[in-house]
Amino acid sequence: MRPETLRHGSATAALRRFHERPAFTRGQHRVAYLRRIDLRKVLHQFGVAGIRRTRHITTGLMNRCWEVVAHDGRRLFVKQVLELSVTQTELHHYATRALNELGLPVPAPMLTRAGNTLAETGEGWFAVYPWSAGIHRPGPQLTIRQAADLGTLFAKIQSGLREVMPAAEPLRAPPPFDPAETLREVEHFRLVISRLPGLSTFDRFVLADLRDREAMLAAAPSPGPLSGPGGWTHGDFHGLNVLWRSGEVSAVVDFDRLSCLPYASELVRSVMILFTYGDRRGMAVEQVAAFINAYRAVSPLTGEELRTAANHYWRERLGNLTQLERHYHHDEKARDHIFVRSGILLSWWWRHPEQVGFLFSNTDPRSGESPAGMV
Repeated sequence: MRPETLRHGSATAALRRFHERPAFTRGQHRVAYLRRIDLRKVLHQFGVAGIRRTRHITTGLMNRCWEVVAHDGRRLFVKQVLELSVTQTELHHYATRALNELGLPVPAPMLTRAGNTLAETGEGWFAVYPWSAGIHRPGPQLTIRQAADLGTLFAKIQSGLREVMPAAEPLRAPPPFDPAETLREVEHFRLVISRLPGLSTFDRFVLADLRDREAMLAAAPSPGPLSGPGGWTHGDFHGLNVLWRSGEVSAVVDFDRLSCLPYASELVRSVMILFTYGDRRGMAVEQVAAFINAYRAVSPLTGEELRTAANHYWRERLGNLTQLERHYHHDEKARDHIFVRSGILLSWWWRHPEQVGFLFSNTDPRSGESPAGMV
């Protein structure tokens, strides 16, 4: 997208075509991911002549990416677009370039010789970014100040999107939750596992997880409707999409899930991914409190809005057995770790209602006040 098109009009035009089909179908995605790419052809369109070395980046599940060192010494990040349509990607590029111009630590895609942010070769569609230096840091390892700074930045990105994006489309409603359907799926996967010739560590975890889910489903309350403000959000704000350098955030990357969502829902989802230990310790509650308090200082949300969003998120995760479908029926195991982390967190959440309630109401786990209505 050309610099002169960074205005509401062009974004609105792209928004009308936002739900186009992805650049590749599921089968084409597999073929494209295995294909050897001539990155010289890609970089030539961005005015980069010659490559010293390349490194395929294996972190991440949606697209195909490389670190490239050009002959002139520049370090670059090259992404092949696989999961999204060209129009969706252009809209994301519009958003990130605009956020970058506002001074936020969001890398802007480079422009081709023709002034576009995407280049097409016979091998697909590609974007190129200046390399963002930094490391990923798990949320529980952040200091309280760093967690608060991250919450402030998260809110500023949302306010920046409000400033630069066209009027938001209707907010997504949470997916319908049918406990009876989930129970049927629980029984189905129990039967599938019972027919296996031997059980792996993952199979044993799943059986224990299914027992827990059955108990939780029997007592899961029904939350009220979502309320509160919403709009364009990052959509996938977690530790692997945040880079740190010298104790500060150096870059927020990967806006591929840019979406219109209730802000409370996006805040809850981000917290539950950012600050989870991934084991029986559950969540880093003091970092969570610092993050949420700092966010609310910039973008106010009420305790009731947060509690409702938290209950919706918990129920949605409780009913989400998509990865078991992938694992047992499609032999796709790359996301097994996500199911394990999610299952452990669901169990911790269920067994620590007071801590969860504090986090998503007063956001002070030491306040001593017990909120009502949390699972």
